[in-house]
Amino acid sequence: MKPALSLLLNLALAGLLSAKSETVRMTITGCNLPKVVEVSDRSILSGLNIWIGPGTSINGVPDTRDGFAMWSGGAVVEPSKGLPRCEVSLYGRFPEERAMYVFTYLYDPAAKKGYVYLPGKGEKCYETNVGTIYRGVEGKWFHASGQFDDTIGSLIRKTKAAAELAGVPVR
Repeated sequence: MKPALSLLLNLALAGLLSAKSETVRMTITGCNLPKVVEVSDRSILSGLNIWIGPGTSINGVPDTRDGFAMWSGGAVVEPSKGLPRCEVSLYGRFPEERAMYVFTYLYDPAAKKGYVYLPGKGEKCYETNVGTIYRGVEGKWFHASGQFDDTIGSLIRKTKAAAELAGVPVR
C-alpha cells in the first residue's frame, strides 16, 4: 500500500475510533508550573468536550457551538509572546489511553482573556489532533471560553499555591 494512502486510512480510522471516546484525563505542562498537573476528575473533564465546534457535526449538520474555544468569534491575533504558555493534553481510551487532542493555552491578565492555539501543519501534535478531528482552523489562535479560563486558571493557581506552601519556588 502506498504511504500516503496508508496515512489517510490510519487518520480515518483514528477519527472513527476517537468519536467513541470521552476525555478521561487531562495534563497541563509549562506556564511556569513546578510540576505536571494531571486531572482525572469527571466533573472537571465533562466540561472539556472536544467534540464541539469546527470539524464536528450533529446528525450530518456542522456543529457551530463554542466549546473550550470561542470558535464563533473566529481566529484572533497571536497574543503577546512574553506570556507563559501551557500545553494542554486531553486523553481518551481506545481501548488503551492515549492523547487525542493537544493545544496551547495562555492567559493574558491585562486583557483578562485566555487564548488557545491549535498546532498547525508541521508543528508538534498536529498529527495527533487531525487524527482525531480535522477542524480546518489549525495553526490559529482563538479566545478561550470563560468556562475553560475558569477551569484551567483554578487548576494552575491551586498547583502554584501548593508548591509555594511546600517551599518550591514558583514564577
